[in-house]
Amino acid sequence: MSGKRQHFQPRFLLKGFSSKRIGDIYFSWLYRKNTIPKEVDIRDIGVEKKFYNNGNSKIDEAITEEENYLGMLVNKLRCSKYENTLDSKKISLLISHLEIRTRHLRESFLDLSNILFSEIIKYFKKPENLNKFISEQLEKSINKELSAHHIPMYQRAHKRSLIRANIKPVIENQFNHFLNFGINDLFNKMPDTVKKGQLKALSKSVIPKKRADEYSRLLWSLCHSKENYIFGDFGILIEIDSPKQFTTFWTKDFKIKKVFLPISSNCLLVGSYSLGDNIKEAAELNIIIAEHSREYFISSINDAKLMDLTNLIGSKSQIFTEEEIVKFCESIFKF
Repeated sequence: MSGKRQHFQPRFLLKGFSSKRIGDIYFSWLYRKNTIPKEVDIRDIGVEKKFYNNGNSKIDEAITEEENYLGMLVNKLRCSKYENTLDSKKISLLISHLEIRTRHLRESFLDLSNILFSEIIKYFKKPENLNKFISEQLEKSINKELSAHHIPMYQRAHKRSLIRANIKPVIENQFNHFLNFGINDLFNKMPDTVKKGQLKALSKSVIPKKRADEYSRLLWSLCHSKENYIFGDFGILIEIDSPKQFTTFWTKDFKIKKVFLPISSNCLLVGSYSLGDNIKEAAELNIIIAEHSREYFISSINDAKLMDLTNLIGSKSQIFTEEEIVKFCESIFKF
């Protein structure tokens, strides 16, 4: 992967969904919304120029080094005759790595940030909310200032009114200026900010230990299917104990029920707390994968049924729904 064109989805996984091979070149059918499927070189799938670059190549090099080991692991799993005796510690490294490296994750957090800021701005543009917030923050600052300078209690009421009269108009003007003008600059910088956040996490480790520890607690098995699995543009699919049922990025707010990773057209890697749990049929799982993909999914076959699934792309791709984000804002500001 090392170089200018960097795969946010590793080719060792994409190869499992190849439709044909010519020498060392693998092809797969690429499905996008409102577009006829195309058979393309997997080198042109899940790739973006300097996706992991932020002034140095260390992250790219670390991912490339890790891919060598993880690629061999996936190849062994594809060839394995054993379905229920898989090494959970090794697999947890693969799962936690795939979860945090994708563009799907970066774009999802960008969506989250934009919606969150939009709701905050909407809240503060109501004069009564802005005045309430400024007054509360001002009182906290005044109390802190009076205590720090050991102002006697009998002088505090007078000092408080003087500080409030002088400072409040300044704060209001600054806040209004930010809401009307500065916020645009903030939105413009948001994509770069989100990218830096993902790269910062990857720079610490391309395999997050805490996530790997969580996934190592699961029992891992292989599920083989005569019907073809598709592969979405995200890393892993997680079934959670929540009304929305599935996500592509786990947070501690929800309990994990199962983790799914198609590793080839006919082989699915499954993690759960109990072996033998019912696994969804390939057709049903493909629907969920299409819904949670943001831009595309791939397959080893060109099929009319899969073409129908392209209408579902992006319908459930947000890590957090807009309703959840609005409720989060409500819990902060109680509006």
